[in-house]
Amino acid sequence: MCKKEERCEFEHDLKGCALKHISEARKLISKGKYEDADVELSYAEKHLKET
Repeated sequence: MCKKEERCEFEHDLKGCALKHISEARKLISKGKYEDADVELSYAEKHLKET
C-alpha cells in the first residue's frame, strides 16, 4: 500500500496505485512542480518493483 496516504483506494492493487502516482506526476510536471513530480514517480517505481 502507498505510504503517502493513510488509506489508499488501491490498497490491494499496486499497479493501480502506480498509475495513480504517474497521473499525479504528469499534473505536477505541467504545473512546473518537478520535485513533487519526482516524488510521485518514486512512489510509482516502488510499487512497480513490488509487483
